[in-house]
Amino acid sequence: MKILDRFNLKTVKKTIMLMGNMKKIYLICIILFCAVEIIGTALISFGMKGIINSLTDKNIKMFWYSISLIIFKNILWWCYAPISSYFTSKASIDTICEYKSKLCEHIFKLPMSYHDKKSKGEYLTLLTSDVDGLKSIYDRDFFQVALSFLGGIGGIFIMMIMDYKFAIVVIGFGLLSIHISSIFAMKLKKISIDRQKHLENTNTDIYELVKACKTIRILNVQNERKVQIEKALDDEKNIKKQFGSSVAKMKAYETLISKLSYIALLIIGSVFVYFDLSDWGTVAALLGIKFITDMIFVECGQFMSKMQKQIICVERLFDIQALDEEKFSSKAYSFKNQSNALSIENMSFRYKNNCNALDTFNDFRDVLQIKEAKQLYCDHYLKKPLVEHKHSVFSNFSLELQDKSFTALLGESGGGKSTILKLLMGLYEPDEGSIVFAGNDTPTLNKIRQKTSYVPQEAMLFYGTIYDNIKFGNENADFDDIIKASKLAGAHEFITKLNNTYNYVLSDDGNNLSGGQKKRIAIARALVKNADILLLDEITSALDYSAEEQILQAIKEISKHKTVLFVTHNKDIVRYADKIVSI
Repeated sequence: MKILDRFNLKTVKKTIMLMGNMKKIYLICIILFCAVEIIGTALISFGMKGIINSLTDKNIKMFWYSISLIIFKNILWWCYAPISSYFTSKASIDTICEYKSKLCEHIFKLPMSYHDKKSKGEYLTLLTSDVDGLKSIYDRDFFQVALSFLGGIGGIFIMMIMDYKFAIVVIGFGLLSIHISSIFAMKLKKISIDRQKHLENTNTDIYELVKACKTIRILNVQNERKVQIEKALDDEKNIKKQFGSSVAKMKAYETLISKLSYIALLIIGSVFVYFDLSDWGTVAALLGIKFITDMIFVECGQFMSKMQKQIICVERLFDIQALDEEKFSSKAYSFKNQSNALSIENMSFRYKNNCNALDTFNDFRDVLQIKEAKQLYCDHYLKKPLVEHKHSVFSNFSLELQDKSFTALLGESGGGKSTILKLLMGLYEPDEGSIVFAGNDTPTLNKIRQKTSYVPQEAMLFYGTIYDNIKFGNENADFDDIIKASKLAGAHEFITKLNNTYNYVLSDDGNNLSGGQKKRIAIARALVKNADILLLDEITSALDYSAEEQILQAIKEISKHKTVLFVTHNKDIVRYADKIVSI
């Protein structure tokens, strides 16, 4: 059992169980395919034995009978193989599509603390390489293991019928081969874990290269980034070489054992024929069957060992699935019939275990160069253990937002302003204090997030039309709603001057628009949600004076219809606000 545990069979079983009802069809097709292979092996073996003995005995009837067995085997395989391939592929494709959809949905529902700790490279690796590992098990690896296992069992059974003494020799050498495969399986699993980690680092570097190409050129750090990516690729290359080297060594040992067993069978067979204990037809047939019996000892072990790379991918997916989804405790949130749109009373909050380094990095980015911010971020957080990352962001914070007003939340970078917005949206929950919204609903995450719309510091736009990007805020919005939101955000005027107006196609991340235009579209998308409270997080940062003024004038107009909370560290902005709160 210890040897079998090295192959992680429990993970393989769990992988097959993911297929649900489709696993029956999938397994039946594979078992029948294996049965066809076993029957074919028997037909070939007895056919070869009959041909050799018929030629020795000059028995023409036996010769043609033996030839017919071989012909029937090929016809049987040609008929069934396409059918099996179709149904197993269909089961695999359906399962992967359904699983990937559920996985994405699950990731969306994970707590914000999980997302704060994950890099873009980890997400890319998870949804590409790891899912491909699952697909590889369904399409190739499990099929190969099942075929080699069942085929080998069939070969041993046929060999036992022909001559059990040969079967004992084969089983002895085969168990030695299985032991060697199990040892290499552990090594390959460890290498596969390192491989996925290095792949994450490479994907992160490549993502940043594409995402921050302009910034990298402006800072003139192309050479530094090139060296970093080359190092990541070299590390990945070395890991792959280790994997290939281990597989090659495993094959070398197992091939040696297999060849030695062939020599042993030939010697034993010759001795048996010499003493009239067997005939050359039986020896030739058994040597042919030896190739099939090796499937369970050599090929099955090799396939299971090499499949550790895919098993690691699947285990990573299962680890994500095992994480608890976002939970909500309503003790800090409530709805109340009040004149204020929102009331915060004596709220305190501290990050637990992960220090929300991403938020802090976003704050640093406002006042430091990108390169310097990354260095500070790494030095301050990544080099300290998690237990030291606990810190109080703020305590006993209170705030009242009057209905249809413009409130500016002013404070230095790193002071927790962005965190307050996340608390208002229920992405985190305060440790102490209360958050009260106007209304009489029962507090739930959906109800809280229906009350708020959010525009982040970096406006995330998607490839597609302006119309689709704005409607993303509310799928039930019609064209009139989108026009209204665009006018209120100050975006309608420049949109109508574009080719195709609202059908103007944005490039990835809206890079064919100016910074101010992107921000106004993001505001329109938040407005079309038709929430009572609009949360704005440093949305005028990195804009020139003219664009900033246009945005602020639009927000001032919005505050006549909505309650606006504007987070900023820029003191010049407060002249537009009805109320200023410092943190």
